[in-house]
Amino acid sequence: MERLYASLREELRAFEEQVHKCRVNFDLQTLQRALTLLLESHGTELDSWKHVEEVVQANALSGEQWQQLWGYLKWLLSYVNYLRAMKDAFDDHVVFPLCDNLYVNDEGDSSSVPDQEVAISPANITTTARQLFHHRRSWALLLNAGRTGQAQHIRGASHSSILHQIPNIFEESLVTANVAHQWILLHEAQGKTPQASQRARRIFQTATTLRQELWEASDPSLKGDPDAEKQMKAMREQMMFLMWRSGRADTLECQVKDVRQKVRNLRQEIDEVQQLMRKEGQGTNETQTSTSPENQRRLEKLNRQLNLKQFQQGILNSDWQLELEVRPCLLRQIDTVQERSSELESRLSSSKESLDESLGTSVGALSDSEWENNSVFSHSLSTH
Repeated sequence: MERLYASLREELRAFEEQVHKCRVNFDLQTLQRALTLLLESHGTELDSWKHVEEVVQANALSGEQWQQLWGYLKWLLSYVNYLRAMKDAFDDHVVFPLCDNLYVNDEGDSSSVPDQEVAISPANITTTARQLFHHRRSWALLLNAGRTGQAQHIRGASHSSILHQIPNIFEESLVTANVAHQWILLHEAQGKTPQASQRARRIFQTATTLRQELWEASDPSLKGDPDAEKQMKAMREQMMFLMWRSGRADTLECQVKDVRQKVRNLRQEIDEVQQLMRKEGQGTNETQTSTSPENQRRLEKLNRQLNLKQFQQGILNSDWQLELEVRPCLLRQIDTVQERSSELESRLSSSKESLDESLGTSVGALSDSEWENNSVFSHSLSTH
């Protein structure tokens, strides 16, 4: 395992070094001048890489200046393709090995990292894997802005220009690499921690913590203690967490159905491409030569996407099954918290009433109800 950690860290180091070099060497001012010239001279505003491709393929404008601009835009497209190849290599050398070898469903296991380790956020591999997929998706959208229609929702993406796309690609790729570092560190830390049955501890960890809180809340010494209100607040927060957690199974079920549909769609698209390639194999050599490489690349890309979606589907299925196992325990704990919260609230209310009574006595005055309760006439009337 140590060899795998070292190999992944070396891959990440080389990747980050490559990104840093690209970021330093890329001239944003040249890109800005090209976009400005295109807008001022030809009234064309580029808002996606697809739009850049259309301008390059059209090659409708003449003049020496346009030819220089056309040459730059053509180079820009090849540069973006190079960045896409970098992402594909990152998937092959980092993402797939992480998914295949270092994934552990440890959600809810807050003790997976030793106390002496530097605090890491998030604190478990399951959440880290979700973050990696989130940033990897944002990275992919930036590289394919305009093809999916979703890149405008990414932080920093411009509606009217691709000027900021390149810096955002660099940033998102480095963030994804940093999440991968966290994943490795968390898995390494777990290997150094004596582990009992992780699954059982995840299921009953909430119950153990809750029992301790309820024990402290029911201690008779807490009567009149101002800290009781703090504990009441903590129990309410615990209730909010339990209510959220109890409904998480439904959320995960929706996510499982969604990713299952995406897997079916990808498989159908793969079948269509394979059928097309089989037809090409029956055609002329000229047709086969002109179209097969493109379809082959498309098929490889679809298969990569399918592999990642299937891995994500496995994560979600595992999470969903765990939540279904935990749910009965959570429902029992919710009932317990509600009962104990009511008891503590009643005690706090009684303590407050006692305090009000003592304050009233200390000033030498009685309320009307107190006067009636202490009156000889009230006692004599109650006996008849």
